[in-house]
Amino acid sequence: ETLNLSHSHLYDDEFPALCSMIRKTRSVRDLNIAGNPLYAENWVLFAEAMKRNQTILKLDLSGNSLRSKGGIAIADMLKYNHKILDLNLFGCGLGCKAVSAI
Repeated sequence: ETLNLSHSHLYDDEFPALCSMIRKTRSVRDLNIAGNPLYAENWVLFAEAMKRNQTILKLDLSGNSLRSKGGIAIADMLKYNHKILDLNLFGCGLGCKAVSAI
């Protein structure tokens, strides 16, 4: 199944609930949360949730402000989650450290 939350105006206070769902879901294969106004700290929480999710194969985070902190968290998540086949990080403002870590 696909869960498309792109440009859905997710906010920082709502994001922990989404991360909790991601940690537990076994039905979502394609997750799109592109273009939401979230702080980099939320992407650290998201990456922790994705470490435990082994069903999502396609992940679109494009247009989010991951910055270096979020990008490094995503790189760390990829060490544990080997199921992601398609990852879109276009326009995420990743710094050099994050890019080299990924």
